[in-house]
Amino acid sequence: MAASGLTVIGARDFLIAVNFNLNTTSVRRANAVSFDVREKGRKVTIDGKETWQPGTLKHCKAIGWFIQEYGIAQVSVNLTNIGVTPLHMAFDEVCEKAARRGMRVTGTELVGLVPKRALLEAGKHFLKKQQRSLGLPEEEIIRIAIKSMGLEDLGPFDPKTKILEYLLEEETAGKSLCALTCREPLCFDLPGIRSGNGFRITCPRRRICRCLYGLVGSFTGNDGGQSFLAQTRLG
Repeated sequence: MAASGLTVIGARDFLIAVNFNLNTTSVRRANAVSFDVREKGRKVTIDGKETWQPGTLKHCKAIGWFIQEYGIAQVSVNLTNIGVTPLHMAFDEVCEKAARRGMRVTGTELVGLVPKRALLEAGKHFLKKQQRSLGLPEEEIIRIAIKSMGLEDLGPFDPKTKILEYLLEEETAGKSLCALTCREPLCFDLPGIRSGNGFRITCPRRRICRCLYGLVGSFTGNDGGQSFLAQTRLG
């Protein structure tokens, strides 16, 4: 019997998930700040009709919540287009809106990995505010970003494990591009990170390889991917 299949591939810009710590325990006040900044905004009534009043940041989704582990409220933000709304812009805007409501942002918690350019752009932004030269080493610029946004407020922030490019560089250290295989850049162990709902998530080799196994099996059809698995020894 003839068989056919379809593969659908989607791509989007890098999403940054970030929580801004507030010096309050009030979820209501944290939500008020999130409504101020998120693109969707908040519902308002004008002339007896409900409508949406947009927030100040484009490509921004946000909500306020209380984190029992830390005993504080946070404004939890997803930045879906950091080319339009970069990390430092979101930080400054949340700081401003919180201050208007009598609160202060005490620090920032990055969830998962972050592209290096996001912290370099942030570091340069804060250096300009300080009227300092931008001609500093990359490591120093990133350090300025970490200190300015309080990325160590809730715990240590190690650029080597939090910045995507640094993590990949460490994984492929000493290997030329021609020497790399499809296996090596894909099947590395990501560090455990706290997701938005408070759980720990990981991405081990075995789970990725099972996905590859199923994908190849659907392509080959004959042996369900057994020959691929035997050749690569990834299982």
